[in-house]
Amino acid sequence: DLAIVGDGFYVVSTAITGGEPFYTRDGAFEMRLETPGTGTGAATTAPGYLVDRNGHYLKGWAPDANGVFPTSGAAQALRVDADFFANVFERTSLVELGVNLPASAPLTANHAAAVAAANAGPTPAGFHTYSISVIDSAGNRKPVRLNFTRSALNTWQVSATTTVGAVITTTAATTVPFTATGASGTMSGATVVSPNPIAYALTFTGGTTASFNLDLATTTQFDTGFIALNQNVNGFEKSQLHSLNWDQDGFLVGNFNNDNSRRLYKIPLANFVSPNNLTMRNGMVFEENSASGAPTIADPKITGRASFAPGAIESSNVDIAQEFTRMIQTQAIYNANALAFRTNDEMTVTARDLARA
Repeated sequence: DLAIVGDGFYVVSTAITGGEPFYTRDGAFEMRLETPGTGTGAATTAPGYLVDRNGHYLKGWAPDANGVFPTSGAAQALRVDADFFANVFERTSLVELGVNLPASAPLTANHAAAVAAANAGPTPAGFHTYSISVIDSAGNRKPVRLNFTRSALNTWQVSATTTVGAVITTTAATTVPFTATGASGTMSGATVVSPNPIAYALTFTGGTTASFNLDLATTTQFDTGFIALNQNVNGFEKSQLHSLNWDQDGFLVGNFNNDNSRRLYKIPLANFVSPNNLTMRNGMVFEENSASGAPTIADPKITGRASFAPGAIESSNVDIAQEFTRMIQTQAIYNANALAFRTNDEMTVTARDLARA
């Protein structure tokens, strides 16, 4: 359920594509399964779409390839069955990482040798690692180990390690310099002589890959030990959809088995110059006409004309008790007037008969 708080109407249609458009404020929606092969998707699955009480398809906006939702324009029927999202994923393209690197860590002359030593046995002095996970080209989550060693004053070496089968592979080291402030400092873009972010192209078991940028802009170098400060990895893996809910901005949110949630669709609202002149149809839906004007379909958060109340539906503005009282009063007045007319008619007939006699 989703209630509109303010002006506007949901856009619904009698067909998945095309069909006759209608407009409603009834926000009670449910998923209806179609015949396998109907609409978008594999012919072996039964696609499910959000419909209103009349079976009309709710229309909304899907995000583009970059995950950005439109704010105006044509809307589409909302397919929400689990099969539709089972193989949807987004590869990792950016890892933002902030750690503190200890300024007084022992110097390491050969970064690659230190990585090999750590892989084979005890971790060498001054060798620090940080583990992240990224989404590969097949939509699966894969582990990556980042290696840090200090090669000179205010200078660190960074590499990435992955496992391909039984083979451990490490990228070439990248130099990360820091601004010189005595024995410590903070990373400065003005003094970075190597790429920052650092571009990585990694291969995993099974031949899948991941290409992403490692942004270390918030990494610091103070003599307080190796400390994780912040981490942000974009992308999401394949997972099964298990439930849906609305948020207060009108987004349909999908909740997946891997405990992740993401916005799947955005609901726009239609506004009219004269909404009171819309033509009412059966099922509490309305149709535009020349008196109402054409609809303007837009994001209500941008227009400021409405908001949404998740888990609620718009209640009737009619007081049933008051309306029944008015109906009884009207019926009583009608009966009294009918009796008066009947009595008057009978008196007229009697007077006519007496005049003839």
